[in-house]
Amino acid sequence: MVHVHFEIYQGLLNRPSLRVNYSNYILPALATPSDDVAWDNRIIWICARILQWAQSDSRILEEWQRLKESVDEWERERPSGFNPFFYREADATEGRHFPELWFPNLCHGTLFYLRMTTRLMSA
Repeated sequence: MVHVHFEIYQGLLNRPSLRVNYSNYILPALATPSDDVAWDNRIIWICARILQWAQSDSRILEEWQRLKESVDEWERERPSGFNPFFYREADATEGRHFPELWFPNLCHGTLFYLRMTTRLMSA
């Protein structure tokens, strides 16, 4: 998963570097995640698939719909531990250009960033 993290980081910097075909294989632990780490890895894998789709020459709408459904499914089924325990709206007049979210675990906050990235890519 360290390699996947690195490829996503590079892909978000607009440097196509996704070398693994993420659409053809999913690690067994990601298909049915049993703990927060596995849930974390699952959304990272989905993000890699979305980046790979965005960087491909043939962007098929049906594949995008499947990817979007994967994100929506993750949102519906994820453990409640991924909910922020504090949330404050963005307010540019007070210098807060982004919402403020506090998570109980570092991986939960990282995932919020990845989920927002995948949502922005779908817009």
